[in-house]
Amino acid sequence: MLQCPSCRKFVILPSERDGVASYPQFEFETSRLALRLARRKDWRALHQVYNAPQNFAYELSQPDTERGTRDKIRRSLFPSKFAKSNILLFTLCKREENEILGAISVTFKLPYYAADLGFMLRTDCQNQGLGTESVAGICQFLFQRIGVEKISAMTDAKNKACRTVLEKTGFTREGYLNKFFHHPERGWLDAPLYSLFASPPDATSEA
Repeated sequence: MLQCPSCRKFVILPSERDGVASYPQFEFETSRLALRLARRKDWRALHQVYNAPQNFAYELSQPDTERGTRDKIRRSLFPSKFAKSNILLFTLCKREENEILGAISVTFKLPYYAADLGFMLRTDCQNQGLGTESVAGICQFLFQRIGVEKISAMTDAKNKACRTVLEKTGFTREGYLNKFFHHPERGWLDAPLYSLFASPPDATSEA
């Protein structure tokens, strides 16, 4: 994906030399879920995710205020706000249903070939395999439809649920940050770094 310097629109480059560029479409489905970009009117449903204290047991930040949830959505609106923030916010629902169960954030690193991933589910939707399914789905979407080459994720070392989701979807640990952040209540936090590649990196290449 790239932004045209003249018209400022985002396009997907074809994988074949004689292919035709296309505009990105940010809707797709997995076996149980439908994912799409967050809209302003989704803020109440997403606030149930971003305001739940249980979801922030391993986060660096605190649960969102209503304004904080609205700002998350506003910064991710495509294409106007995305052009500055490089962030897309996806909602996930059960297929054939409109009830939002969680969200996945994708923060691109220019020129859109790499991205950082974050995900969070409503508390009553956890431990059902939805996190693993949605993360696997978004990774496949980013690789196959957007042309991303590398996806990265970072989590608190004590967040076993998050680490399990990443490892089940094929992420491997690429590094480890000791004393990454000093939390006022939890003390020093360590953070493993995970990555997933569209194609395996050359093991023989030098760093």
